Amino acid sequence: MALRHEQIYIAKHVHWNTSMTPMALRRYNIYNGGYIH
Repeated sequence: MALRHEQIYIAKHVHWNTSMTPMALRRYNIYNGGYIH
């Protein structure tokens, strides 16, 4: 049961991560102190 919940959480996280726009990723990198062109 716990394993299934973890897989669902990972799936949601991956979907959120891949749906981010390049501008959002760039802004996220700047916020973390590492600007990547």
